[in-house]
Amino acid sequence: MPSMISPASYVDGQYDLRLDAAREQCHAPADWQDLGERNGCNTFKSYLPGLEAPFLKGETVVSGVSPEAVLATLLDGTCRAAWDEFCGSATITHRFAPDTFAFYVAGRSPIPLISARDVGAVAKIYRGGDTIELVQTSIDGLHPAQKGFVRATVQASWTLAPSGYDTKIVMILHSLPNGKIPVSILERGASIAAAAPGHLRDFICKHGTVPFMIGRPDGLVNRGTETNLKKSLWSQTVTAAQGKITIAFDSEKMYKAGVMVVLSGEGAHGAATAVDNDRVTIVSPACCDGLSMTINLSPKRA
Repeated sequence: MPSMISPASYVDGQYDLRLDAAREQCHAPADWQDLGERNGCNTFKSYLPGLEAPFLKGETVVSGVSPEAVLATLLDGTCRAAWDEFCGSATITHRFAPDTFAFYVAGRSPIPLISARDVGAVAKIYRGGDTIELVQTSIDGLHPAQKGFVRATVQASWTLAPSGYDTKIVMILHSLPNGKIPVSILERGASIAAAAPGHLRDFICKHGTVPFMIGRPDGLVNRGTETNLKKSLWSQTVTAAQGKITIAFDSEKMYKAGVMVVLSGEGAHGAATAVDNDRVTIVSPACCDGLSMTINLSPKRA
């Protein structure tokens, strides 16, 4: 399930104020009601005045993985469809800045006789020290209605905080599925949704985390990522820029024997690669500036 390859440069989008407001509202609830543990995830709900649906919260810890690695896996559409019971496919559709983008989710319904929902939204990654927060909020106008889906609205915050060698995940979610749904089914759906961090944790424990950039030159634009979980194949298409790219990969699960690196596209001409432990380094010359390059990682053959 590939992510869409977006334009070679960022597109205009004025969504920072909307995202800042969504972030503030996600952190507004104070009186959390304990819903118990589900799938190793502590779950809660809270109501804000004037809002019919509750905010949901799920908390868990994933061992031996950094916040950046968790974020990369959280953002990967193929991974999302594997662990999220409500997600059929997830695609980044527009990129406004390195950490701001729009996405579309074609959902699936884990509950019989309930139509699948879809979501069109924007998202932003906030960074403070070693803690990362991904904020998402629905937006109108970017993603046309799709036949066979009921458009849901979503507001969410995923906070990924280091705890020693582990990462604590805290998800806060406010969702309106829209359409007519019996209360009992809404409550069941809320219970599933609140435990989402636990499903993400279990996925990482089984499959590991996907590769991600930890260093890149100014001017590089990430245009899209594709992941094949069965074959542990990962590729990322970028608009190249002179300088050094550093990619971290999971050497304990996804790439136990190491990785093979293949560069393709016009921007790959003259670029040099090196692998050291769990890092891939790519150095691009000036002639690569502005050209498309795809970075392909696959398991090293024994």
